[in-house]
Amino acid sequence: MLRKRSTYLIGGAIFLALVAGFLIGSYLSEPTETVIPSEYFDQMALLTWKGWSGDLCFLLIPMTERGRAQHDFWSKWHGQCGVAKLKDALSAVPKEKYVQWNNWPGKFQYPSEKFCDDIVAFSKSQGVHVDLNPATDADIFTDWQPH
Repeated sequence: MLRKRSTYLIGGAIFLALVAGFLIGSYLSEPTETVIPSEYFDQMALLTWKGWSGDLCFLLIPMTERGRAQHDFWSKWHGQCGVAKLKDALSAVPKEKYVQWNNWPGKFQYPSEKFCDDIVAFSKSQGVHVDLNPATDADIFTDWQPH
């Protein structure tokens, strides 16, 4: 009985060490840009994905934080959902700012082409420049229409 209990204790300790190593390693081994281009301080990044309910979910962050958001496993947790919230967030971006809308890595994607055109037109009416910056090795647009 004692031997069985110590086996579970050792197995649990190994499992906790593996989990802790994964969590610490995911942050320590994260790729970072050593020299941040100066134009990144004047730009924003927009990352979108399809939420569980079919809503559009997004992250609108400074370009300097884009690398962490793209490579962090939990980056979607900080996102917001809803087309109205996206329009409110784009309206709050200072005038004459540039926003790059990316679909890389694969966990981020563009909605339908028509929806993307509508958002670009909306942001232009607000004085914000939104540019689609698609990855070359991914499908550019998906067929889902956010609601």
